[in-house]
Amino acid sequence: MRNFIEGARSRLPIPEDTEISYRVAAGIQNLRPLVEVNLRKSWPPGTRFVVLCDKDKADCHHQKSDILDWIPLHRRDEVLVQIVCYELESWYFGDHETLSFKFPRFARERRRARFRGSPDELQQPSVQMRAFTGLGKTALAESLAPELNLEGNTSHSLQVFLSGLQRLLAS
Repeated sequence: MRNFIEGARSRLPIPEDTEISYRVAAGIQNLRPLVEVNLRKSWPPGTRFVVLCDKDKADCHHQKSDILDWIPLHRRDEVLVQIVCYELESWYFGDHETLSFKFPRFARERRRARFRGSPDELQQPSVQMRAFTGLGKTALAESLAPELNLEGNTSHSLQVFLSGLQRLLAS
């Protein structure tokens, strides 16, 4: 996810002079201590936090509720919790034009029924993306994030993330 944020940063609603620091957890079970420890620390005024994780197989509303429970009440206005449905790679499937331009194999396959619906409903998007591109998650983010159409993207999950990020930074 770091590679996506860095690649798309110039087009995200994040001021250029904003310092971003990442804390990466290997799975939801390792996320809780990371969130709790970092939110107990003293931070400069205006510091904001984004907790961004894949939905995977969990119920996203339950998962988000659990994460919000880890956040002290006095810090909740400083935190955006976003569950990506299902995986970050779903966001890429929301931009058929860029995918078709960069990966001709997808251009031939994009009219299949499974790609005509919501990109957030695709099963195992990272596996499907790898089949089209031959790229792993990191290389894929580095390749697509700088060119991905964010505003016209059909991923509802991405649009919710972008509007949540705008609200967080405006507060």
